[in-house]
Amino acid sequence: MKSQGALVHRLVQVLRHAHATRPLPPLDSRWPETVMRRIRSLPEPAGSGGWPFGLLVWRLAPATGVLALLALAVLLRFSLIPDAELFRLWYSEPQLLGLAGF
Repeated sequence: MKSQGALVHRLVQVLRHAHATRPLPPLDSRWPETVMRRIRSLPEPAGSGGWPFGLLVWRLAPATGVLALLALAVLLRFSLIPDAELFRLWYSEPQLLGLAGF
């Protein structure tokens, strides 16, 4: 019996010969339009049926980045933590500090 590689090589030769002897299709001046019409008439590929996580991530990534930068700018501009520290240092009423959570 012949080896597997020889059989595959013979099969490739037979297919190559069959393809070479095949007549070429007639091409007129409108063949690009015919091909494009055929491509447009093909059905859309079926979706995976799952949740389009990748599509959603790439749609929301720019908005998330802008919101993160905006939050960073607000925190840097207003510096909320030092204000709370100053309030605790300046105000000496322990009852009100206890109610405020300090």
